[in-house]
Amino acid sequence: MPLKVVLKCHSVTLTALFAVAILFSSSFILLSTNTASPTTIPTILDTGSSDDDFTAPELLWNYNTKSRAGNASPVLARGVLYFTSDDDYVYALNAASGTILWKATYYHSFTAVGNGKIFVNDNRWMYALDARSGDKIWEKYVIPGGGDRITTSSVIANDILYLGFESGLRALDATTGDMLWHYGLYGVVSSPLVVGDVVYVGAYNTVVALDAHEGSEIWNYSVEVPSSDSRVSSVSSFAFDAGLLYFCAADGGVYALEADSGKKVWNYTYAPDMSRFSAPSGPLLSDGLLYMGSDTGDVCALNASDGTKLWNSVIGKSSLSVPAFYEGVLYFGSDDGNLYALDVASGLELWRYTLSRPISWNWGFGGVGTPVICDGVLFVRSGEGVFALAVSSSFVLPSLPFYLPPFLVLLIIVVVVVVVVCCVCFYLLRRRKRSNKSK
Repeated sequence: MPLKVVLKCHSVTLTALFAVAILFSSSFILLSTNTASPTTIPTILDTGSSDDDFTAPELLWNYNTKSRAGNASPVLARGVLYFTSDDDYVYALNAASGTILWKATYYHSFTAVGNGKIFVNDNRWMYALDARSGDKIWEKYVIPGGGDRITTSSVIANDILYLGFESGLRALDATTGDMLWHYGLYGVVSSPLVVGDVVYVGAYNTVVALDAHEGSEIWNYSVEVPSSDSRVSSVSSFAFDAGLLYFCAADGGVYALEADSGKKVWNYTYAPDMSRFSAPSGPLLSDGLLYMGSDTGDVCALNASDGTKLWNSVIGKSSLSVPAFYEGVLYFGSDDGNLYALDVASGLELWRYTLSRPISWNWGFGGVGTPVICDGVLFVRSGEGVFALAVSSSFVLPSLPFYLPPFLVLLIIVVVVVVVVCCVCFYLLRRRKRSNKSK
């Protein structure tokens, strides 16, 4: 083979390698460029606590969508924070820096992440997006011919997507979006819980256990409402442990049921009657204890085995989110615009942190979900913004998995092929020269 051909091959190889380096570097520069809109840094309010064993929160970053940040909690998966906003976008942020990775416009409510997809809805439509790029994989009109709408965050398990509607619970194939079954139940307002082959769902006055694959009823339990009261008592999201199912109801009570039979084990009224048409704060279960907030600002800690009250505190002015827990501290969002930290042993308020807008679980204009905590970093939505706060002195920022865009993968394959071809050509050329010399 002529030497010029070999030199040309090497030139092509070097050029391709240089192009890969430039593109590879550019992709990470784009991911690390902060396009977040800054908001006013919140202030920490003095609670008068003398406790020195907790860490005051440190603002790491915030991202402003310039629109109310939807109705559902943010979802953290593999170093990416997903959330929806009322500007009809789904956002994916680098959880470590708050920089935007992508945003997709079609939708505005409720997120679930699983199987490499993010699932979102727009009242009557359901969409599956590629979690890495935001590209649409499928869309389904899930309420044909009716005035129904999706009312809860979706849950994915067993490659099945479970959705709460005004009229009941539906199961969709997570791969295709095709509906597998529907169970009629009026007023589903809280996310279902899947444990093994059973899905639990709550609605007005009722909790039902269903076969997760077929949708057939296993048992149902009715929340007691006085006969003189024509209103309905909605049911919260669930907690599960050691064969017991826990939930709160809008009558101000928390209930424990046998998960396999629906038989009541105990119930305890920890707050006054709340707004019966709103979903109450769900309970948090940790180390055999239950923690829950309420519409009235009451926070309660109970023994999960028998419902014995350990302590009760009153914080905030209105509805409280489902609590989050980390290193002996409970975190709540409130409609008064504060994030609260409480000592789990005593219920003592450690600090409160004022954010830009009210934060709570409800569907009003405050409208955010439960704080999310990972390795000492707390992520919370507040009005138009999403905030990342360090709540532990030993916090660790989430990291993105190593990922190459498809075009870079293709380019690397091409370069490898070119390098192999050049090496083979170079080897054959040297072999030919040696052969000629020996002659």
